[in-house]
Amino acid sequence: MKKYVVRTDMEGASGIVSYEQAEPGSREYAEGRRYFMSDLRALVYGLRDGGADEILLYDEHYYGRNIELDDLPACVHVFAGKSPYQKDWAGGLTRDCTGLILLGFHAKAGSSGCLLNHSYSLDICDIEINGRSVGEIGNEAAIAGELGVPLVMMTGDSAGVREAEMLVPGVAAVPVKESLSEFGALCRPVNETQKEIYAMARAVASQGSRAVPFCIPGPITMKIHRTGKETVICRGDTVLECWAQYLKEYA
Repeated sequence: MKKYVVRTDMEGASGIVSYEQAEPGSREYAEGRRYFMSDLRALVYGLRDGGADEILLYDEHYYGRNIELDDLPACVHVFAGKSPYQKDWAGGLTRDCTGLILLGFHAKAGSSGCLLNHSYSLDICDIEINGRSVGEIGNEAAIAGELGVPLVMMTGDSAGVREAEMLVPGVAAVPVKESLSEFGALCRPVNETQKEIYAMARAVASQGSRAVPFCIPGPITMKIHRTGKETVICRGDTVLECWAQYLKEYA
């Protein structure tokens, strides 16, 4: 059985170059959401047509209410509302998953000159796991890796794609725009990015992946450095346990 878990974000989606396009309630959000859904539909239909049996979407952006449920194939189910991870629950990820996919992701906080770079929230300036600096891409890949699940595909801006490729050699990546500055990118028409995302997703599902799980051996010390606030230190046996602790006590 081919089962994929997809984490969705918006800042790395096609055409988005400002936080206003990704902020619910803003004047530009409808436009950004349209671009995001274009990418997402291309992904899930590509996975389905490549032979995926089950696709679980976890909406990670803002309040977790960005995914439009109409026009999605029957094999898709959505975790909406951003239920926080628990030390024994990783947003649908289980050991029987074929792979993790990150859609619409971006470079980590502190990536100078990179488009909309941040790590989960704008007050986090760095996340260290056993002394290794990571952002959203690295943290999510590490949580999956602890369960033996590889990051098999990612879509985002060129800087985010490079970050994923450095962490996980063999990950299938689709750069939907070229990062030029913190608030500027060279964007492609969505009909082009749709086709490329669909083709890559279909190939990943039908042909498999050579990516291996990204693992950071425990015990884990996680440091979340926050701008203008004290650094939060979480300790546990796994990255998931530490991240769940942070979400419960500080997010």
